[in-house]
Amino acid sequence: NDETKKIVLSYNDPRVVYLRGSGNIARGRNFGLRLAKGDYITYCDDDELPYPNRLKVLKGFLDKHPDVGLVYTDLLKYIKDKKVSAVISYDFNKYRLEAHCFFGVGNVMHRSQCIKKVGFFDERLEVADDWYMWLKISDHLKIAHLPKVLHKYLIHSLNVTITKRKLFGKDCEDIIKRRLKYYSQSRKDLKNYISQSALGTVRALLGYNHFNFAYGLTDRFYQSIKNYQTMGCRGLCELARGRFKEAQYFFRESLTNLPKNWQKLDSWYVENILTIKANLARTYFHLGEIKEAAKICKEVLKITPQDTHARITLTMCYMRHGIYNKALECIKNIRETNSEVYNLRGCCYFADKEYGRAIQELINTVTLRPKVLLYHYNLATMYAKIGNYVNAADEYKKTLQLDHNHKEAKNALKIIRKKVAKNDAKSNGTSALCN
Repeated sequence: NDETKKIVLSYNDPRVVYLRGSGNIARGRNFGLRLAKGDYITYCDDDELPYPNRLKVLKGFLDKHPDVGLVYTDLLKYIKDKKVSAVISYDFNKYRLEAHCFFGVGNVMHRSQCIKKVGFFDERLEVADDWYMWLKISDHLKIAHLPKVLHKYLIHSLNVTITKRKLFGKDCEDIIKRRLKYYSQSRKDLKNYISQSALGTVRALLGYNHFNFAYGLTDRFYQSIKNYQTMGCRGLCELARGRFKEAQYFFRESLTNLPKNWQKLDSWYVENILTIKANLARTYFHLGEIKEAAKICKEVLKITPQDTHARITLTMCYMRHGIYNKALECIKNIRETNSEVYNLRGCCYFADKEYGRAIQELINTVTLRPKVLLYHYNLATMYAKIGNYVNAADEYKKTLQLDHNHKEAKNALKIIRKKVAKNDAKSNGTSALCN
């Protein structure tokens, strides 16, 4: 932050102007928008790296498509110095956008008339202001997808979506309430919204640990419409509660109510149905029916070979049976920046005695999810295995910060301290002999 002004002013170009505002992210964006004079608007946050041709390509697209209000590109997510990256690419679907924000600000360009039409970013939102802005634009203007990567998005421990995860969940809850109010003006629009966005919406809320709102919303959706999506929502909520038999029942019911020829539908609907199948497999796994779980995962992977949920569950099935080579093969090449993938992959490498790779995967995991106890404990165990007691102790301490009563971490930390003390005593003795 201290270097920003110096770097900007180093460009001897009258088109480049440095201005400083204050407040949250939305206020910062609005500060720039109120001063902008161009026909097209684009953004660049401090964890994004635009490609040199980005402005030219996006401007060229809007010039050729006067009916489009906003264009977004594919997104390359990467973890610095870890050589880990994943391309996020989704065709535009309004109901997918209602469920979660699948493009950010770094891969967007829109016409200035969008702001005149829908207003500025909502400064009451701390984190998800961009999502709400795109939703408002989608209500009035056409949004288009340009399937090219034109910038990188850096994943690191200080990303706002990581450090302010609770606030992001709170913003999501607020936005969903507003969207429900917006769609409630028409019974038909509300029905369409629930029929097509319910599962993705509840899935996102559960991912941000907003369980109570997700449960209440699911009840409301289910009372309004009983279709495969709302039944799937019930299944997800029961799964989150750890009630696997109940979850299994609703997932099965959901799959008996599928639209005809669902495999030929838009990718958003296919994704939702495969999510239900993959989560049904997870219920079988938790109920000890490993063969049935593996069978369903393989069915899903025949349709979409890179389905993350199915690969995670199938990997766990192989691990349960001690088939670590197949487990590693199953999860090894997933390019998604997903903490559960990194954790499982790290465990597979660990079982295969590739400790260096195992530790690297777990470092990626705790970078993405620094407040998950299991990940710190697993990383600590791996450090201890290779004799790196200093790092092991640090990770066990982080585990205990998240749960003061974690017995395994407490015991492991005591053992490590004894080993360190013993090693120190040996070192001092050797030093005394030399002297």
